[in-house]
Amino acid sequence: MTCADDQCENYSEIQHQMEVFSWANEEIANGRDELKLLGAIPNGWRQVRTGSIFHGRKLGFLNGMPDIYLLLPRGGFHGLFIELKSTKKSARLSNYQKRMQLRLFNNGYAVKTCNGYENVIDTINWYCGL
Repeated sequence: MTCADDQCENYSEIQHQMEVFSWANEEIANGRDELKLLGAIPNGWRQVRTGSIFHGRKLGFLNGMPDIYLLLPRGGFHGLFIELKSTKKSARLSNYQKRMQLRLFNNGYAVKTCNGYENVIDTINWYCGL
């Protein structure tokens, strides 16, 4: 990874997400083709910064949709959705996020909330091994 442990502690969610995809790109370059199905959903931070342009629901953004997806069936699940939170103690799920996670799970998807990029990477590796 590119950050020192003391720096990562203060990373924002976006910085943690960049670390995840930096890792995934390295893994893909080393032959892990299943990670080519790993992507991000720009619902939250993009709506806040560009809400007047994107108009949220009019363009299909869903409240509470997790940040990261892996469209790979494993272990009886259709795919994996990950809600990424920073490692800061104040990072919590909103009610929208809780409801969306329950909907996704009830429809056959694995759903995890992860604090920090290392937790996300561990979760992806666990899921790929199912």
